[in-house]
Amino acid sequence: MAVGYDDPLADLVKRLNASAGPAPKLHAWIAPLRLHNEREFIPPGANHIALRHPEWISQDIEGDKADADGWLWLDPGLLETRNYIVDIVVELVENYPIDGVFLDELRYPDVGGRFGYNPLALERYRAETGARGVPDPLDAQWQAWRREQLTATLAAVSAEVKKRHPEMVVSVAAYADGVAPKTLEGFRHSLPYVEALQDWPEWGRLRLADWICLRNFQDEQTQRKAFDDWNAFAASQAGESKLWVAVAGYRNWAIDVFRQVQRARMSGAVGVAIQNFRQPVLDLATASDFFSALRALATMSESQLSQLHQPGEASPELIAQLERMSRAAERPTAELAQGAPDLAAIQSAPPFAESAAGADSAATPSAPEAAEAPPAHPPFREPWDTIHLTNRATFQGQKITEINGESFFETSTGMMIKIGNQYIDRIERAGATE
Repeated sequence: MAVGYDDPLADLVKRLNASAGPAPKLHAWIAPLRLHNEREFIPPGANHIALRHPEWISQDIEGDKADADGWLWLDPGLLETRNYIVDIVVELVENYPIDGVFLDELRYPDVGGRFGYNPLALERYRAETGARGVPDPLDAQWQAWRREQLTATLAAVSAEVKKRHPEMVVSVAAYADGVAPKTLEGFRHSLPYVEALQDWPEWGRLRLADWICLRNFQDEQTQRKAFDDWNAFAASQAGESKLWVAVAGYRNWAIDVFRQVQRARMSGAVGVAIQNFRQPVLDLATASDFFSALRALATMSESQLSQLHQPGEASPELIAQLERMSRAAERPTAELAQGAPDLAAIQSAPPFAESAAGADSAATPSAPEAAEAPPAHPPFREPWDTIHLTNRATFQGQKITEINGESFFETSTGMMIKIGNQYIDRIERAGATE
């Protein structure tokens, strides 16, 4: 979505309604606790919650408010935080024709359980438990109390959504990192439980969410076992909820993402999410083959999935797609080897905002008039800047922000990419050069 729209969700609804064919299901993706990165180039707006209610921001045991990556978080130990999150979700489900809400990052910053020391949250903890002083990050009672705050927030959101729309899907991201446990007792010593303070097996047991989405962002080349082990554990602990698995497409080659999706389905997941939309796979040039292969994968039975690589089990078209993806992973382009983006794929990609409304429907008198599609990007984005890279490649776009030595650009084709500053030679503007 191009930066600059006042209401991106309303704009997306408009685009989907104007597109040809059956409209996809639309779930609002919300990261309710993560606020703002202090290292961002663009400061938050004057009405940002971090500026309106700085007393709601979490902090660690030493009083630091930003985590190791510079992010500020709302403290889930405050009832004000919980009510604020519920109000946001209620506003979405009452005012937009969405099919579900997805809560991402419903956790504490994963830095050793050090966060949650907001003074007001500590007062509430002491009042409810009778504890005194400042608890140690690993104090069992203090850890349990903070986990309960996350669980209570999810329960409150789910209750309000179901009260208004019983059929609406509530889903939540389940953190998966470190060594995967084999048992529930083992999970109580895992990073998600001890550091992020999520008890997502309990969320599934109580069915506080319709879908538990395992955030299994593993590198297929180096973390294949961890990926499979987390899937196996999550499948055994999903409880009354359905299991989805989110894979890190942006950090894996297309063929490796395909393999992860295949094994996730074989593990018992009812669905798979690809992270992220702007760069679904590391090698963007194979994205067309990748999505076509995924569509074929979605129609296969469990037995077909397990025998996919046996002779005669896959169609010639699918075999050709898998071979092309494998070759792309074996011989990365010179640009990728140097760390620069695959600009040929970026520049040839169709604009995201391009309307897909069919000409036939527009010409049929009885058909409703198609809604006018909004511009591909706000008018103030024209003309586009020219970004020159150190490998002599160029592309048209606008720099949006800069975080941790990386610049984020919206390209003229509607893509959002990030590039290490060391690979940027200069940015050519109208009458000026950066």
